[in-house]
Amino acid sequence: MVDSGTMFERAHVRLPRRFSSRKSAELIARAALDKGLKVRKISGDIFLVEGRGRREFFDATMAGSISHLARTIVTSKDLAKLFLSRNGIPVPEGLAFPRRAVGKAVDFMARSPGSQFVLKPTNGGLGANVFMGIDGERKLREKIAATPREFRRLLLEEQVEGPECRYFALGDEVIAVAERRPASVKGDGTLTVEDLVAAKNEARKGHLALSGIALDGETLELLAEQGLAPGDVPAPGRVVRLKRVSNISQGGDSVDRTDEVHPELKALVVAALRSVPMLPYAGVDVIAEDHSAPLAGQRVAVLELNWFPMLRIHHAPAEGQPRDVAGAIIDHLFCR
Repeated sequence: MVDSGTMFERAHVRLPRRFSSRKSAELIARAALDKGLKVRKISGDIFLVEGRGRREFFDATMAGSISHLARTIVTSKDLAKLFLSRNGIPVPEGLAFPRRAVGKAVDFMARSPGSQFVLKPTNGGLGANVFMGIDGERKLREKIAATPREFRRLLLEEQVEGPECRYFALGDEVIAVAERRPASVKGDGTLTVEDLVAAKNEARKGHLALSGIALDGETLELLAEQGLAPGDVPAPGRVVRLKRVSNISQGGDSVDRTDEVHPELKALVVAALRSVPMLPYAGVDVIAEDHSAPLAGQRVAVLELNWFPMLRIHHAPAEGQPRDVAGAIIDHLFCR
């Protein structure tokens, strides 16, 4: 327990374990201390960074200087899409609807027969309650029923195929890019799926960024589609998909792609950030056929903006070079 108002002033000071419930917030606090700034714990995930004639409050990874308008826009996925599309940013075709107005969603799907769709709350986060592979009214109604009733407004979008990357945009540049892969395990010819998951989860204990994988209903459904059950032994080298959503908090893997991404995609992401007034930085989720290729000749879609970005996927990727995103935020706010 950290007392409210506790001040940390020196780089070598060790932050207490309960400084924040979010590890990414601790990365920002540590970066501030390393750069000679002071950090004061306020309450919960809120802390103050001060020095060099400036003070900045943070709520976890969100700077207090982010405008109220920007917060309003990015916390509503359909409103964010509106700002993005009006600024020429490619986004998936979609429909926001009250959960009771299922008929509108069914009519929307009927315009693209044979296509698959994604359902998610307009104000959800962390990849929770996101359902992919919806291909008809029955499955749509099933997934709406599975969405907690607290979410009164839902977003149905066309499912865009391709690798998904989280771009971290700060000011007028992209600082880091991490490809996010859905949770999976690889068979060794000996262990069952259940045992492979347990082994992977054990290896991830204490990791800064990577999370464990839950064998939930979605996983069982996905396993069945692959002709497997938790007690089956996959063949050596077979990759078994465990989640549809490429989200790190649900056991996905992150691979650093910062140096491989084409400059045109980075420019697109910066333009996406600028489409929201007074938003200094954000995590931007992008699907592209090839993130290392120019925009022309391929399908690219910006899925959403994240104002509470998970920084640790860049600081500690499963593969590739770590990127000091927290340090870049502090430099942007205090060292310019």
